[in-house]
Amino acid sequence: MHNHWPLMSDGKLIHETVYTEQKTLFLNLVEGKSGVQFVHRTLAYLVVGLIGLLAYRSRKFILDTQQQNGIYTVLVVVFIQFSLGVFTLLFGVPLWLGLVHQIGAFVLLASLTFTLHRLSK
Repeated sequence: MHNHWPLMSDGKLIHETVYTEQKTLFLNLVEGKSGVQFVHRTLAYLVVGLIGLLAYRSRKFILDTQQQNGIYTVLVVVFIQFSLGVFTLLFGVPLWLGLVHQIGAFVLLASLTFTLHRLSK
């Protein structure tokens, strides 16, 4: 709906349609097209930031090779996934790019699961 980045349509961080599509703010954020897109964007920024912070802080610890590789893999995959999301948006959500973005989400989840398992030992 808002095929612009980093801001939504009309150069706004939060477009007014985020508030006006549904009856309540909650419904706008979980059912409204603009609200869901805003939440998706915001969570993407949060996930990239938290994984970046994890990678930065992990340098202070002595990690085995699998743990280091897991953190590096998650860092690379999250940036690829973020980039896929931005390009999917900018190109108007072509089917093939949307599918690649969905597959990227699975790869990110799998790499996070592997890394968390390795870090829990």
